[in-house]
Amino acid sequence: MSRKKSQMRSRLENFGYALQLTRRFYPQKLICTIVLTVLKGVISFFSLQYMLRYVINGATNGVPFRSLIAFMLLMLGANILFKCIDAAYSTLVNPLISRLSEAKLEKQIMNKLLGIDLANYEDPEAYDLAMRAASMGQASVDGVLEVVGEMLAALVQLALSVFLIIEIDPWLLIFPVIPLLLNPLNLKIDRLYIEMMRKQQGVTRKKDYVSRTFYQKEYACDMRMTSMPRVMLREFQSAVERCQKLRVVYGRKLASLFFVLAFITNASVLLAMIYAVYHTLVSHTMLLGDCLIVLNMFGDVADNIQNMARMFSWIDETALHVEDYRSFIEKQQTIVAQGTPKPVPALADIHVSDACFAYDGAKANVIDDMNLDIRKGEKIALVGENGAGKTTLVKLLLRLYDVQAGSVNVGGTNIRRYDPRQYRERFAVVLQEHPLLAVSIADNVLGRRCTPDDALRVQDALEKVGLWEAVRQLPRGIDTPLTREFSADGANFSVGQQQLLSIAGIYARDCDVIVLDEPSSALDPIAERDMYETMLKACQGKTVIFITHRLSSVQDADRILLCEHGAILEEGTHAQLMARNGKYAHMFSAQAAAYRL
Repeated sequence: MSRKKSQMRSRLENFGYALQLTRRFYPQKLICTIVLTVLKGVISFFSLQYMLRYVINGATNGVPFRSLIAFMLLMLGANILFKCIDAAYSTLVNPLISRLSEAKLEKQIMNKLLGIDLANYEDPEAYDLAMRAASMGQASVDGVLEVVGEMLAALVQLALSVFLIIEIDPWLLIFPVIPLLLNPLNLKIDRLYIEMMRKQQGVTRKKDYVSRTFYQKEYACDMRMTSMPRVMLREFQSAVERCQKLRVVYGRKLASLFFVLAFITNASVLLAMIYAVYHTLVSHTMLLGDCLIVLNMFGDVADNIQNMARMFSWIDETALHVEDYRSFIEKQQTIVAQGTPKPVPALADIHVSDACFAYDGAKANVIDDMNLDIRKGEKIALVGENGAGKTTLVKLLLRLYDVQAGSVNVGGTNIRRYDPRQYRERFAVVLQEHPLLAVSIADNVLGRRCTPDDALRVQDALEKVGLWEAVRQLPRGIDTPLTREFSADGANFSVGQQQLLSIAGIYARDCDVIVLDEPSSALDPIAERDMYETMLKACQGKTVIFITHRLSSVQDADRILLCEHGAILEEGTHAQLMARNGKYAHMFSAQAAAYRL
């Protein structure tokens, strides 16, 4: 019993949270829903049930025809006026306030996504929670509006109907009470439905992913050059079949419950009708108009009473919807400043001390007792085989992850003391996966909205990577949007040009440290070496850390660090490492022979 009370308390708290969410993002819609629902209930009752009774009984009792017509015209006018108001709200007001409110809610989710730890994207459960939250936030708001609307409509209609039924025959109230006994069935139906939707969430995400591989450009070539479409179609069919199995399993349970619910509800309505007909035609204790009212509205009365009984199940359903959204929004970041954030100065020397790090679920450390010192203005090349920990080291320096042992200090201060966003602003970064966005070339280069004062800065950056001539010839120049997904005059750059455009950003942004993780893999070896030579000359006074597998490009680095098994195996200049004749020297010689350098 205590567990049930705890669950009920939790559900009510979640519903209260959903109500606050609605008041915050949809205040106008909430007010309009309340006002229009009450108006609709009152006008509908008086223009239908009450008018029918008034006219039939009035005609039977000799009420003047003029009075009957006047009342009917009054009800018709009220109905027409409400229909006009409702139409204006539905077609004009509601779409406007809904779109604005949805945008506010979406922005909150996007800002939260931007702030969550990177590890959440690599944890399937955390990622599923984020995806569910994106849809459940809106679903919970819709649930609150539906609960408010349905509850108010039921209350208004029920209050007026009960008043009328008591006036006709109080014993009639026995019949609509029967559906109240079915409330546990309603709760069971709602919980089964939500349980089914939650289980379908992961399967639906897999199905949507497979669909993307067929219509997104990044997969287009590979899908035409290999047999992967068959593989992906099998994955798609498997996901569809899993969804169908869930539907069959839960559908049988839901169908049986709906049958019981419908049978008992309709039986109670039928009994009420038989009672009214008997007292009208046999015992003659009920007027014809009253009998017609019972026959006409008793189904609605039973539905309204059942809706009132289902109020807690609706609250329960909305609370379950908002649960994922609330868990996501209230999820605490772990990558935050420790204590009061310190102001971020110009970044100086970087010191990594006894650093260890392992990804969730991994058996071994990716970074293992690593020690590293990088002096301000130094040009550092990180080399090594795949899986040696180079990219992970960069992510730790950027504080996309925190070391699990040891420390990372910049200028003598542990980077945990800085606000992560402000700290990262001191870096210009081109990571291995650096997708360009479908906005202007200038915006992509700057990493922010371009202003007229930025034009020369963007041009200079494009000249340094050799893209200015290609961009200058475009009809809109640096204002040309990338890709033609949203603009017919957009620019479609080659993979190599896209990488150069990403690299141009390091010249256009104010920063202390430049980090490049395989930014030029689409360039030929000569072009890559030229790019690094130009970059190292143009970035004097700034710290540069770059990862590459092409060792011909690292000869001009101040220091080369060879990583292996999460530690620094060798370090020194190119000449020093070649003289040592260790692993670096063997790797360089093998590549040089392959490229005939």
